[in-house]
Amino acid sequence: MKLVSYNIQYGFGSNGRYDLARAARLVDGADIIALQEVERHWQRSNGDDQPEILSRLLPDYHWVYGPAFDMDASEKRDGRVVNRRRQFGTMVLSKLPIVWSRLHTLPMRRTLRPLNTRNAALECMIRTPAGPVRIFSLHLAHIAAEERLEQIDYLLGEHRRAPSEGGPWSGADDEPQRNWGDGQPEPENPLAAIWLGDFNMEPGSAEYRRIVGSTPYHRGAAYIDGFADAAAVASEPVPDFHTHEKIIDGRLAKRRLDHCFVGGMLAGRVRSVSADIGEVASDHFPLRVDIDLETPGIAPALQTGEPGMTLFVFLAVLSAAAMHAIWNALVKVHLDRFLSITLMTLGMGFAALFALPFVEVPKAEVWPYIIASVIFHMGYRTFLIGAYKAGDFAQTYPLARGTAPLLSALGASCWSERFRHHSPCSASCFCRRARW
Repeated sequence: MKLVSYNIQYGFGSNGRYDLARAARLVDGADIIALQEVERHWQRSNGDDQPEILSRLLPDYHWVYGPAFDMDASEKRDGRVVNRRRQFGTMVLSKLPIVWSRLHTLPMRRTLRPLNTRNAALECMIRTPAGPVRIFSLHLAHIAAEERLEQIDYLLGEHRRAPSEGGPWSGADDEPQRNWGDGQPEPENPLAAIWLGDFNMEPGSAEYRRIVGSTPYHRGAAYIDGFADAAAVASEPVPDFHTHEKIIDGRLAKRRLDHCFVGGMLAGRVRSVSADIGEVASDHFPLRVDIDLETPGIAPALQTGEPGMTLFVFLAVLSAAAMHAIWNALVKVHLDRFLSITLMTLGMGFAALFALPFVEVPKAEVWPYIIASVIFHMGYRTFLIGAYKAGDFAQTYPLARGTAPLLSALGASCWSERFRHHSPCSASCFCRRARW
């Protein structure tokens, strides 16, 4: 998926011209867009309602606006109050629905000089094909590192509490007649998160290290509840780039102030990170991130912070253990080997018939593997019966059962990548073939 983070400087370009449509054209086409410095009803931007204008310029997107600060901009017309709010904040636009959102107003230190403004982080939960992810569009303080560190500490604390706090609501509704859930299941509040925005800090700074940690000996380290710099872990690294240019002390300073930080479980999915250097629609350049949020597989345990084994899985594991014990008992009693294995095969067949109504029909490309699995099973059991009849059972049984883990490991190393994008049925068929 294509992500873009862009501080649009309320529509004013580096050439001093106000043109909101120009900024919209640069971000159009991305799957998720995080904007900073978006405002409503300011004199400098003609009193425009920029979130509304941007939503019209980008009609294919769901969107949420989060004002970092809010002040009165009302006026009286024809004897009545026209209520308006002068706002300044961040915005998230997404081609996928934004399930829920919330606004974090960040810690602020009052200054004597220069002007300091309230900052905020807009959090939006989006259900991507890979799983639910919390997307942030944030803007940190521009004056002092100490203030940014306080803001980062606040955000990290909120991040680590997310799975235990839940989303907008949680728990069973004890007043169903009031329909608090509006007929929907409890919304997720996953641990997986992506921070996009103008951080007003450079790589290597104290604030940067507070987010990614200090890992001089393990630069690829990623903690489950931590973050990694997408630019540092991208599978297709690009030469050093920057997202902001400014004349400081008579010299042109090129700085990377805009960043994308991904949760630890997403670090291996980042493909590339780049910037549209030279664009003049703002004093910042758009930051572009290509990340795999299409392939399912963000582990539920990592998403929720809770144990991943559900009651159903637990019972299924116990049932498998019980059936395996029955298998062992039957082959060890003094029945005819052919008869005992035939009885077990018929029993498994009947169990499969009862399960058929509850599983999906395998796709066409999976059927060759199912047929191959059947052939392998028939061959395996034919040779197994012969081995049990011809050899000493105390030797043949351990050999037959003990080679399964070895074959599974060898098969997985050769075939796992091939089955990565197939349905679970195909992977299951392969595992069964290797197991038996």
